[in-house]
Amino acid sequence: MARKEPPGARGGGTSRRRAPSAHVETKRKARRARILESAVRSFGAKGFYGTSMDDIAEELLMTRGSLYYYFRDKEEIVDPKLAAFAILGAMNWMARWYRAGGGASADEIGEAFASLFLDGLASAR
Repeated sequence: MARKEPPGARGGGTSRRRAPSAHVETKRKARRARILESAVRSFGAKGFYGTSMDDIAEELLMTRGSLYYYFRDKEEIVDPKLAAFAILGAMNWMARWYRAGGGASADEIGEAFASLFLDGLASAR
């Protein structure tokens, strides 16, 4: 009787997944960031519960199935209520401490905040 090998095993050896190259990992992180940005826009327009994975995928010209490679489900894309409170709190308080000509420009601060929150949301996984 022939012995059945587990899926993915070749030649009787164990299958190991290689770590992705730095280039592939960079592309994967960039795609995750674009997915998060799309999700934020959709959540802002339709609300968390009104947004589907199809909505997020459609904006990115992806299939819903492709999103599942990056995120298990919509809930994994960050605890939306907590993330929203953190982002809105930071943005609202900026009006209290920002002064034109006092260091960084409004655009620089906006870019820094966007990077901080998007990188933080991406690494929360």
